[in-house]
Amino acid sequence: MTTSSQTTFSRFEQVLLRSDREFGVSLLLLLAYVACCDDDLSDDERSSISRIISGTPEVRLADDIIAIARQGDLDSIQCACEIITLNTDPQKRESVMSLLLSIGIADGYLRPSENLVLRFLADVLSVSPKRLDELFAALTGKAFPPIPDPSSATWWEARKGHSTSNDHSSRQA
Repeated sequence: MTTSSQTTFSRFEQVLLRSDREFGVSLLLLLAYVACCDDDLSDDERSSISRIISGTPEVRLADDIIAIARQGDLDSIQCACEIITLNTDPQKRESVMSLLLSIGIADGYLRPSENLVLRFLADVLSVSPKRLDELFAALTGKAFPPIPDPSSATWWEARKGHSTSNDHSSRQA
């Protein structure tokens, strides 16, 4: 009787194995995750990601990483966060958070899903809520919006003037 103990790697882990730059690949996954978390990777978000990774080896992995981000594989997101946290100091994590914020507002909107994902990533990267607000203000001149509550009538009233038939978002940026 023989048993097989093959190790199966996730798609993200397979990409990591093909790269010698785990930090860059992990950052790219988080950028793509923020851009895709609202189920719409806009041209502005894609362009912003392209600008950030321009001239780096990660450019060749962008399509694979974006596909992984679109799947919302939380194990891969967790792995990417752990790699970034283990390989950076608090100041560099704040720089990473600034990049993530810039992707979240690249299309001119901070949708509820992006708001929540950015808060989650800030927590995982040990960026305090106060510092998150400061980083957002440095980018936009505004305070980071409160957690949206789509179950309230007030939220729906506030967004009436900001949405179109194709745009199911809240203009928060």
